[in-house]
Amino acid sequence: MKPELPEGFTEEQIKDILEHYETQTEDEAVNEDEAALALEETLMQVPLELVADVRALIAKRQAKH
Repeated sequence: MKPELPEGFTEEQIKDILEHYETQTEDEAVNEDEAALALEETLMQVPLELVADVRALIAKRQAKH
């Protein structure tokens, strides 16, 4: 049985993402994390049933800017 892909992703995109993180050095990973923090963004856990709502709120906010 083939695993289900996340909505909006192709198998090729998933492979590219996996390769990026599997070949990344520890320093590269730290630099990537620090760059994300500089964007004034955060990571958080969101219940799956709320993901679409959160994405819609983000899109609505970005459309205003």
